[in-house]
Amino acid sequence: MKVAIVEKGSFTLSNEISIAYIQAKGFNDIRVSPSESRGCSDYIEFLKDGVWELFFQFNGEPFCGADSEIDFRTDPQLIQLIEEFQSSGINPCEYKEDKIKIVEIPDDVEFGIDEFEMSGEYIFECHRIWY
Repeated sequence: MKVAIVEKGSFTLSNEISIAYIQAKGFNDIRVSPSESRGCSDYIEFLKDGVWELFFQFNGEPFCGADSEIDFRTDPQLIQLIEEFQSSGINPCEYKEDKIKIVEIPDDVEFGIDEFEMSGEYIFECHRIWY
């Protein structure tokens, strides 16, 4: 299984990859509104069943429809888009200094994602704790 993690910076996708991902999910009515707050990403909305839904993407917040951040980060469509953008020399991140890395882990491993203090993330294997 492939997982998208932050190698440097934050998991904030660019508008281009966010829109491509929304379209890959079958939604084509999309609107982008500038954020009122400096330093924040634009608001991206898509029309779903007649209602405008906000595409949550800042710092890995799940896309509407994903059950968890892990489901979002392992979504094959998202992974494919990130790989396509990167192979074309396009950074899929909102901010040019940020970098996303695709990591392959065994399918049978239960894992989590945590972040290093101040930069990047790492994947850890979940272990059972009884006390």
